[in-house]
Amino acid sequence: MGSLQGKFLVASSRLLDPNFYRTVVFLIQHDSDGALGVVLTRPMSNTVGSLWEQICGEPCGSRERVYWGGPVSGPVLMLHTDVAASQDEILPGLYLAADRVQLESVLNQEEHRFRVFVGYSGWGPGQLEAELAEGSWLVAPGDLESVFSETDELWERMTEMIGGAALAPLLASVPVPKDPSWN
Repeated sequence: MGSLQGKFLVASSRLLDPNFYRTVVFLIQHDSDGALGVVLTRPMSNTVGSLWEQICGEPCGSRERVYWGGPVSGPVLMLHTDVAASQDEILPGLYLAADRVQLESVLNQEEHRFRVFVGYSGWGPGQLEAELAEGSWLVAPGDLESVFSETDELWERMTEMIGGAALAPLLASVPVPKDPSWN
């Protein structure tokens, strides 16, 4: 299997782990050492400004919500669109930051979009592949707009898109009569 970096993992109905029920995970890294991603569909009640003040002791005026990235503790991660503060490019125009200087740079501007995550989702070598084989996850192509979209209906939109893509080839081969009354 090739790398799934930059793709979405969409939780299927077979996934029983309550941490991932009806979630969409964006994969930041996927290679032979395992995979790392962040849950896009779990906004938290606190803001980036309050988190920044707790972590750094400095004021930050951002009212953006913080997202729960997954059950693994780790550094604060940010997905953003500012190439000047990029640590890694995940998709064209979408960057990762975890370094304080990079995070601060993005937080102190208003022209670039960003999303901040506490925690992450991680898989050891072969673990994600096993979960995919058992049908726990569906895979969808990643795109910048979905990463920053409203999260309320993201899981539903992704499952409908995947289902439609799976059915399209089957429906294309069904002969449709010119007159619908022949059905």
